[in-house]
This record gives sequence, C-alpha cells and structure tokens, in this order.
Amino acid sequence: MTDAILIKPGVLTDHHWNFEVHIDGARHLISVSQDYWRKMTRGDIPPMDLVRIGLGVVVKHHKVESLPGEFDLEVLAETVPDFVRHTRAIAQTEGAGTPR
Repeated sequence: MTDAILIKPGVLTDHHWNFEVHIDGARHLISVSQDYWRKMTRGDIPPMDLVRIGLGVVVKHHKVESLPGEFDLEVLAETVPDFVRHTRAIAQTEGAGTPR
C-alpha cells in the first residue's frame, strides 16, 4: 500500500469533475460524473473524498502500477472486485455526520 496520494481539487466540466492525482509520483487524470457521485454517496461527501476513498480501496487491493494514466472512476470500479461495496461503506461512515 502507498501513502503518497495527492489529489488536486477537481474542476467541474460537462457534468464531470476532473481530478489530477499523483500516486507515488505517477500522474493520473480521474473523472467522476455527477450521476455516479450521487449514486455512490447520496451527496453526503464531496466528490474529492469519493476519489480519495475509491483510490484507497484500489490501492489496498491492487497494484497501483496497473492504473491507467487517465480513467473514469465508474469504469475503474467495474474492474475492481467489491469496489462499490467497500467504497460505499467508507463513504457512508464518513458522511454520517454530514447534513444533507
């Protein structure tokens, strides 16, 4: 597992947030649609937190070197077993104190 994940604040364009992420020095561009963010978090946590949580799940269970340079978080989720279950559980825990 890596400890060196840096996520720059996302930019919202065309109903997607685009994040620049550095993992152990490797640069990745990650997009998250507003629909997927709502589906995963019910709006309880910011999109940047969804990216952080999702990457944490990926890093914990898979090799970081296998991540493409640019990807959509929802597409990545389809390739990672239990991504949705683990990510939602963490997001709901973090969002429990956040009023909607």
